[in-house]
Order: sequence, then C-alpha cells, then structure tokens
Amino acid sequence: MMLTGEELVRLLAEGESEGRLECKASLANKHEICQAICAFANDLANRGLPGVVAVGVDDKGRSTGLAITDELLRELADLRSNGHILPFPSMSVEKRSYGDADIAVAVV
Repeated sequence: MMLTGEELVRLLAEGESEGRLECKASLANKHEICQAICAFANDLANRGLPGVVAVGVDDKGRSTGLAITDELLRELADLRSNGHILPFPSMSVEKRSYGDADIAVAVV
C-alpha cells in the first residue's frame, strides 16, 4: 500500500474527492476521520485504489502548518484499532513532506 510522493502531490492538488482523499486540518474531529477510514477500507466508492486521509491540510489541499508530532502520528494510527472500526482496516500512517511543511498521511 505504497503512495509515491508524486501521487500524494497530485491528490492534494486535486483536493478532496469522494472515495480517494479526505483532508483534515487537525485531529479535532476523530469521529469524521474514523468514518473516512471505514469508507476507504470498504472501498465504498468502488475505485479499487487506496484512500488517503491527510492531516494538516485544508479541503483544498493546502498545508495548515499543523505540527506533525510523534504523538499526533500515534493518535492517527490508533484510530485503526480503537474499536470504532471493525474489522480493523489495513492502514499505514506516516509523516510526509509537502511543500515546505509536514503533513500526516494515513493510507487505507
């Protein structure tokens, strides 16, 4: 479930899309992030491609300047197995450079 840097930049340039990209400025609304993870895991848009949750970007794919800390990455990764999404989805979480800022990316 690898997402190249070029693919990430292209997705973010296109902005949010149903079934492929969900942008969040922060982890403030974890319920919405869990809903997106669940939808991507079930491929509800029937795209046959992994879905991406990008934290630290707005709906247009612009960086918000959110500090991407180890704690934030742990919190994002923990959404996979916190009991709100069953069965547990296949998901990777990492810090990625985007322009002159960092963002957190969950690929589902």
